[in-house]
Amino acid sequence: MNFNFYNLIMIPLMVSCVIKPIVYQQVDYKGDIFYGDIGKKKTGEFFFPNMNFSYSLYNGELDGKILLIEKSDTILFGNFKRNQPIGKYINRSDQCNRCKYIFRKTVIEQIDGEGIFNKYSQKHGYWKEKYREGNYNNGKKNGVWKIYRYNDLENSENTINEVIYRNDSLIINN
Repeated sequence: MNFNFYNLIMIPLMVSCVIKPIVYQQVDYKGDIFYGDIGKKKTGEFFFPNMNFSYSLYNGELDGKILLIEKSDTILFGNFKRNQPIGKYINRSDQCNRCKYIFRKTVIEQIDGEGIFNKYSQKHGYWKEKYREGNYNNGKKNGVWKIYRYNDLENSENTINEVIYRNDSLIINN
């Protein structure tokens, strides 16, 4: 078979349409950066080295890893797909003064605690939340849960109440 110029131009060319991520570095936190990036529906990986903060967005939704470290402690860690958490998750933003401004009006503001999200973005297994800890089964509380009550005057733990849930319904309240 003879090849000529006309045969060569008939071969389809494979072209990649990969979007190169935006790398954004900000020296100082100035208020509403995270919310602003979401509001403008940005796409890319964003790094804030002075804040030890990074996240990934796709069209203004969390998509990929988010990480915030403060004083060598992980304040926030998670993996997201289309704004839904999947896998290991840590949110201790209540220990961070500036966090209420960074994460306002986002899914982060709504999910506290530490645990695992299943592939359907439901809490699953053991979770430790702000004032309670226990097990979830596909997003529903199951088993013994410890509820902590704090003494407002001393800001110390003074009562632990144990309750039992089955399929997200309270069964026993001690």
